[in-house]
Amino acid sequence: MTDQEQTFIELLRKNIQLGKFLPTPEEIEKMDEHEFASWIERAAIEIPKRKVARNPLFHLKEQISQILADENKSEIEKEEAIYDRIRWYWKLILRQSE
Repeated sequence: MTDQEQTFIELLRKNIQLGKFLPTPEEIEKMDEHEFASWIERAAIEIPKRKVARNPLFHLKEQISQILADENKSEIEKEEAIYDRIRWYWKLILRQSE
């Protein structure tokens, strides 16, 4: 890993102080059916985002590996897909560092 990548990872870890998301058992018990269903919908969206936010470089690496393994894509298509994923990663980094 380059120094720049390591710096970004450290920056992410410092800046991604993900706030508390999970409710306490007592909060879950107090939710009525509608509130609980609403929380489940939010959790289904939020939890995967938080997983990526905790280690975006790992997820970028996995995505690039999958792109490279796709035998149905041409070299040009792979390059474009990889470039799109790298742009996504840099946008995420910039958003997290603000």
